[in-house]
Amino acid sequence: MLHRILHALILNVADSSGMGTSIIPPTRQIARSILARDPNIDINELHYQIWAEMRAYRQRYYASRVDELLQTIPISERARSEVRRALLRPVTVDGVQYSNFIEEVARRMSQSIQPRSGKSAEICAELALEREGLQRDEHFAVRKSRTDLTLYHPNVHSCVKEHRVEVKNVKLRERAVRGLVFDGDTLFGFFNDPDEFTADTIAVLEEKCRQSGGAVYVPPTTLQAIEQEHGRLLGIFRENTRFGPDMSHFVKTGKIP
Repeated sequence: MLHRILHALILNVADSSGMGTSIIPPTRQIARSILARDPNIDINELHYQIWAEMRAYRQRYYASRVDELLQTIPISERARSEVRRALLRPVTVDGVQYSNFIEEVARRMSQSIQPRSGKSAEICAELALEREGLQRDEHFAVRKSRTDLTLYHPNVHSCVKEHRVEVKNVKLRERAVRGLVFDGDTLFGFFNDPDEFTADTIAVLEEKCRQSGGAVYVPPTTLQAIEQEHGRLLGIFRENTRFGPDMSHFVKTGKIP
């Protein structure tokens, strides 16, 4: 019986693959909903809540699909409850933990979330700029010339100087460092693993920012952990809550303070 249920579940999830990414609302829509509740929310808390909302949508989707399937199978309510609980509890396969059996089998939801989670970092960065009175397509542009954000001093129409910002989500990885080195002047993100910031990586980032006049913006807790391990980083590494004011200063003066 259980084998038949699992087989039906896999087919059921596969048949729904045409739904694309519509299972989760657009990231900007989620952000607007959160901002409507708390317009002055800290960007780190906003980023966290966007991700939490995505996880909640994901879990509700899984539960609804399991319930739909189990309603089609002639089993007792007790058996239905036990199967539901088994399918929705976390599982670990080959050392990787998944939120439940369906995620491990289908993987589609994880693929749906990945581009949106990256988008959440960009939305938070834009919000930090807008809170300082900077306007899109007036003081900054999005995704221009392979760069996530471009700031203009004093504005896009009479630009004297540009400053390019690479925006990343929670993982630094090699491509974030490479992106800064080749396509950016400043790095902004919500990096949650201080161990990614090795001595060699810090040296590369600091050298690039000295050349470009930029900075590396990370969450306060990450910055604290990095400095506990490597010592004070003398201005190149900064709390990401400073990003908006610093970029506003660049727009006004042409320099990062």
